[in-house]
Amino acid sequence: MEYPKFKVCVNSMTFNQAKYITDTLDGFVMQQTNFPFICIIIDDASTDDEPEIIRKYVETNFDLLTSSTSYEIDNDDSVVLYSQHNTNKNCYFVVYFLKENHYSKNRSKRPYLAEWRKICDYEAICEGDDYWTDPLKLQKQADFLDANPQCSLTYHACKNVFSTPCKVNILYGECVKESYSDIDILTIYPFQTATVMYRKDILDSDLYKKAQAIGCTAGDQILFLTASRLGTIEGVNEKMSVYRRHEGGISQHMHDADKLWKNFKDWQKVALLFGGNIRKKINKDKLGVYMYSAFTSRKYILFFKMLRLSMFKNPYSIVFSFILSSSYYYHRLFK
Repeated sequence: MEYPKFKVCVNSMTFNQAKYITDTLDGFVMQQTNFPFICIIIDDASTDDEPEIIRKYVETNFDLLTSSTSYEIDNDDSVVLYSQHNTNKNCYFVVYFLKENHYSKNRSKRPYLAEWRKICDYEAICEGDDYWTDPLKLQKQADFLDANPQCSLTYHACKNVFSTPCKVNILYGECVKESYSDIDILTIYPFQTATVMYRKDILDSDLYKKAQAIGCTAGDQILFLTASRLGTIEGVNEKMSVYRRHEGGISQHMHDADKLWKNFKDWQKVALLFGGNIRKKINKDKLGVYMYSAFTSRKYILFFKMLRLSMFKNPYSIVFSFILSSSYYYHRLFK
């Protein structure tokens, strides 16, 4: 099939978000652009009603009768559904209904994105529990990147919505500055993933490919760090999306012993790959936070494994973890 010249592809990974996915899809189809864009929706073998909700949404709102703009293919590992919106003719969906959960088997979902990434200029991200609220989000960000060739990644502000009580109630990305550095990305998590748009060149770079090969769970931070090395990171303090906070989100399940240990080792490799001030910042702070998490959650065997690995490679992380731990117990005892 001959596809339109898509300017933007939207990367939307989702799993068991039946309660929220319709908001996400509505945010896609509301986009008003002067260019075609393709939304790549990958359902990772959800066990709730999400696959049925997505299929019904497409059947209701998209043209599945015109063979030149739609198809459905049943492959060994997925069912693929491609179609054009009934009224928003610049909006196309391609949905991958995966037949087995790739996350649990440590299988990458990047191959499903590859076909579409290579025919687009820019990429945006929105997972199945977040959603966009500004119908001009894609147009504004694509225009910004067109007009600012020095910028590799752009972002905007977002609204935090707590759908369920969360252990961490910090507001992320509700107010953003005009630009950020690589150190900012590691220190303050300045903007949320559903707010970004970036150049495809980042994904094609050797640095990003090497970083991805490490397998670090924090793929968004790896992407942002790579962008900071290849150009500037600039944005606008305008709220155009909602960051939904709930215990079912991916970021809420990263503190068990195996994942802490994997993250710790992966970030050591990331530090070596990027070098310079990024390496210093990771060694000093980020690895220390993982050690602190292991210690304060009473995973003492894990803590001493980290301690032994850090003894010669990154001693600053040991110092930082002890400072955090001392502060933690001081406040528990005396506050």
